[in-house]
Order: sequence, then structure tokens, then C-alpha cells
Amino acid sequence: MLKHFVALTITDFILFKNTDKIITKFTLKEETELFNYQDELTLMFVELAKFTKELSELETLSDKWIYFIESAPSLEVIPSSLGEVSEIEAALNMANKANLSNEELERLEQQEKLIRDEKGKISVARREGREEGIGILVKRQISRKFGEIPLELQAQIQQLSLERLDSLGDEIFDLATIADLENWLANQ
Repeated sequence: MLKHFVALTITDFILFKNTDKIITKFTLKEETELFNYQDELTLMFVELAKFTKELSELETLSDKWIYFIESAPSLEVIPSSLGEVSEIEAALNMANKANLSNEELERLEQQEKLIRDEKGKISVARREGREEGIGILVKRQISRKFGEIPLELQAQIQQLSLERLDSLGDEIFDLATIADLENWLANQ
């Protein structure tokens, strides 16, 4: 996002005493005619020592970022007014990770891996549960419509994909006999 800058310098001291501006920008200009070298070459300075706003006084995105940069070491959670900027929350998460020891970071990564694994297991279980539920429902529909089904047909139905089982559940109302069911399965 900062591709138009050569440098972004953040200081915790006052660098330019002749201005009260917190953010100053300098472009490279030709010495006598004062035209820019290239528009995208800019030096930007942020002087944290000049920033005095409290959390309730933050107005601009720049204010929020400067407040965050200044306060990050003492923040454990993002205040709601800063949380509106998702990138600031992500930056706090990275800052918190950077302050961890190697052992703490390793434990955190293990916990995150376990959470991802558990979410994956839950997702697989839900999918398998849906598949099993559709299979049970279709088999119940078939047995209610046709009574006892030969084992050979049961095996063919068991091997159908979820998509085909779902399709059979829709088609069952159009099948009048076991022969129709056999023909339908033969065409799959």
C-alpha cells in the first residue's frame, strides 16, 4: 500500500522543531525549478512525540494508526473505535505474537493447529452426517414404497454418491415398481 514512498520514518522524538505537524511529507524536487523528480518518490515522517490525542479524540484513520503505534505495547485488546479498522486488529495480533518467547510462540502455534484440526474434524463429521442422513432417508423412502429390497439392490444403493442418492430421493416418487428402481440404478 505504500508503493508511492521511498521511506516512512516513525520517530519517538521531535525531528522537525519548526512545525507542529505530526506527519510531514517531502518530495524530491529539482533544485532551481522545483519540479518533482517523480510523483511516487516521497519521504514521510511521523513524529509520535507531537501526538497528544486521547482515544476519544481520534478522528482520522491516521489518528487511529498513530494512537495504535504509540499504544501497542500496552494494549491487550483493541478498543472498539480502533477495531473498526480490521488491519489494526491484525497488527495487534502480530505485535502480541512478536512479544512472545519461542516457547510461548510454539505453544500458541500448537493451539492454533489443534483448533484448525478440530474445525476440520467438525466439518468432515457434518458432511458425513449429512451424507448418512440422506442415505437413511432415501433407504426409508424406498422400503416404505416397495417393502423389502433385495440385497443386491441395497448394495447398489449403498455405493451411490451423495449426489446420486439425493437424486434418487427426488426420483423415488416417479418410480412405480422395483423394476423401475432397478432400471434407474442401471442407468447411474
